[in-house]
Amino acid sequence: MEQVSLTKDELAELVTEAVHETLKQLGVDAGQPFAMQRDMQFLRATREASETVKRTSVMTIVGAILVGVLGLIWAKLIGSI
Repeated sequence: MEQVSLTKDELAELVTEAVHETLKQLGVDAGQPFAMQRDMQFLRATREASETVKRTSVMTIVGAILVGVLGLIWAKLIGSI
């Protein structure tokens, strides 16, 4: 394998080109970094909202089951069942 000597500027240009090509393949426009940041913020907010809904749903289901079980225990204790 042949060793190639590059200047710092040439290396920076090659790296920049490789990064831009990779981002382009991923569907990201490197020319609009603020749009990408907004997209990432939106995705984070969506993920956090989804996690909150999931947590609230689980707590609601557990609460409903617990109330039902406690209601059966109470009804059995006072003898109405």
